[in-house]
Amino acid sequence: MRVFYANMYDFFNHHRLNDDECLRDKDFDRDDPHRNEPYRPTWESLSKKSTEFLLHELEPRAVFNGHTHRGCKKRWTHPVEFWEYTVNSFSWRNGDRPSFLLATISDKDVLVNVCHLPNESTVLLLYFLAAAILAVWLLLKFVPFTKSLYVRARRTRFHSPTGDKLLKTG
Repeated sequence: MRVFYANMYDFFNHHRLNDDECLRDKDFDRDDPHRNEPYRPTWESLSKKSTEFLLHELEPRAVFNGHTHRGCKKRWTHPVEFWEYTVNSFSWRNGDRPSFLLATISDKDVLVNVCHLPNESTVLLLYFLAAAILAVWLLLKFVPFTKSLYVRARRTRFHSPTGDKLLKTG
C-alpha cells in the first residue's frame, strides 16, 4: 500500500492574526515594522474554520501560499505538524526584497530555500554605472573632437615638452 503525502498549494495564507506568529529570520524580513498589522479573515487570509477544515482533511506535510507583501515561515503543531511557507509578492513595488521559493520535495523530506532578487537600489546603481560607461565609450568612439583631446592628453602624459620620452627612475 502506498502512503499519500499531501503538500498544499493555495493562494491565501492560512488563518493567523498577523505575521508576528512567523519565524523571524534573514529570509523573511525580520526587521519589518509592519509585521503586526492584522489580517482580515476571508479577505487577506483563510477563515479559521476553512483553515481547520483543510488541515483536518488533508493533513499536509507542508503548505505553500502567497497573497501577501511579506514572506513568512510558520510552524504548525495543531491539528497536524507541518511548516507553512508564505512567499511575498515578486515585485519591488511592495518592498525592497522580492523573493521566490525553491522547494525540493521527496517521499521523506520537504526542503525549502528562499531566493531573493537583489535590492532595487543595487540594480538601479548597476544600471546607472553601465549607462555611464556606455556614454563615455560612445563619446570616445564616435565624437572626433573628444577623441583628439583624449589622444593629445595621452601624448603629453608620456612625453616631455621637448619631445623626448620620459624615463621612469628608481
